[in-house]
This record gives sequence, structure tokens and C-alpha cells, in this order.
Amino acid sequence: MVEAILSALSPVVVTLLLGFVAAWRHDFGTKDATVLNRMVLLYAVPIALFVGTVGTPRSDLVQDIAFAIAIGVAIIGVYGLAFLLFRFVFSFSLSESVLAALTASAPAAPMSSRISKTAAAEGCLSQRQHPRNSIAGPRNDARYVHQDYE
Repeated sequence: MVEAILSALSPVVVTLLLGFVAAWRHDFGTKDATVLNRMVLLYAVPIALFVGTVGTPRSDLVQDIAFAIAIGVAIIGVYGLAFLLFRFVFSFSLSESVLAALTASAPAAPMSSRISKTAAAEGCLSQRQHPRNSIAGPRNDARYVHQDYE
């Protein structure tokens, strides 16, 4: 199972290392790095994980069923704790609490980032949580939100 995980994640690690080397050598500019990061996180990582999962024999998957159950319980537990914390301790709305819990418990960082950006674009986040509030000036206007997050 460890070999399957390493073989699935090694292309991601190599890609990140190549990105660090390219940045160190100034081969790409800031805008290039943003495009490459987006490509890696939205396409390369999910595809690599899918290929690694599909390529794993069923006997290996069944052999480590206790590990899979432990991971599932941990993800659900973190989701529940985060939801309760944000809903009742910090008094966030239901939709904000769900988004915070998804972000805290999701094992795929690219997916949680995409969920948060989609929620922000659809107006699910309150004004205190909206990332646009840190920017002063006319771009605070709501008509710019959909352009930035699509």
C-alpha cells in the first residue's frame, strides 16, 4: 500500500521540485507560476491520484481495509469537530460552518480550495469571510466577484 501511495504521489513531488528549481533559476515569471500551479493542482494531481488508485490491485486495497476505515473515520471526525466548532463556538452561519468543515477535513487541498472559491463566487461567504474585503478600492464592488472566481 505504501508503494502504491508513493508511486501515485511521486509525480506530484517531482513536479513541485522542478517548480522550485525553475523559480530559483528565474526561468518563469510570477504569472507563469500561477498558471503552472493551477494546472498542476486542478489537473495533474487528481489524474495522478486517480491513476494510482485504479492501478492498485483489489487484493492490496482489501488487505488494508482497516487503514481505509481509520482514514474515513478520521475525516468524518475532523469534519464533525470543525462543523460544531464553527457553528456553535464561533457562531458562523450554517453554510459558513459547512465550508469551514469541508476545508478542514478534506484530504484533497485543491478540491477544498475550489469549493471555497466557488462558494465565495456564489455569495455563500459573509462579508467578514469574503477574501475581497482585504482589498481597498473600487474592486470591492460585487460585480467583480464572478470574474475573479470562475
